[in-house]
Amino acid sequence: MADLVKAGDIQFVAQLNNFKTKIVAYVVLFGLTPAQVSSIAADEEWLSFVVLRNNGVPGFAQDWTRLKNQVRFGGDGTIIPPFPTAPDVTTPPMTPIEPNVEGRFRTLVAQIKANSNYSKTIGEELGIEIAETDLDEENYKPKGSAKAVLTDVTVKFNKKGVDGVAIYSRVITGAAKAPTDPAPPTAGELNEFKKIATDYHSPYIDNRPLAVAGQAETREYYLRGIVNDAEIGVPSDVIKVAVGA
Repeated sequence: MADLVKAGDIQFVAQLNNFKTKIVAYVVLFGLTPAQVSSIAADEEWLSFVVLRNNGVPGFAQDWTRLKNQVRFGGDGTIIPPFPTAPDVTTPPMTPIEPNVEGRFRTLVAQIKANSNYSKTIGEELGIEIAETDLDEENYKPKGSAKAVLTDVTVKFNKKGVDGVAIYSRVITGAAKAPTDPAPPTAGELNEFKKIATDYHSPYIDNRPLAVAGQAETREYYLRGIVNDAEIGVPSDVIKVAVGA
């Protein structure tokens, strides 16, 4: 069953921001206290700060890995380029909060929905009604593409109504050229793929080093849709790309 709380971190931040902004017009209608209104604002500020900085960490780590590979194996650019910029966590929100922002949000939403003045129209404005969808979770099939630059592969995908995608991959060493036409993975192939990431925002950057240093390889990927942190539907066609050629 669909959940009123958005599963992805960024989506939940956006949901909480919308709720914080629009609930002001309904404080009297629902009998909310000043402490509750202040708590909503502080929770949204903290969640936004932590999520946005947390999202910057993978890119920071990838940049450092790219620098390490460049220093060790070579590549484009100077030997030691400027160091990657770390996410700035030096100015957190001033108002302290308790853990479990989502728990407090769910409790407050339940209180509001139990109020006799509540209506579905208001809930839709506040972003706390479950949106109707025509998503076929059983047969949903993601689409994606991949492009390699040196040893980094950019995997792009279109979510099309899901929260994100699970990314599976396998590496075939010694391959000189990857086929261009995608095809569904066979049952035997699926057992050889390993999940390397769950991503809620396209593109995903695969910056794993070559399996054998200096030797070209083919990386193969397939995607699965993610809804409420669970994989749904069927695997995408296999995406193949030559790396390190």
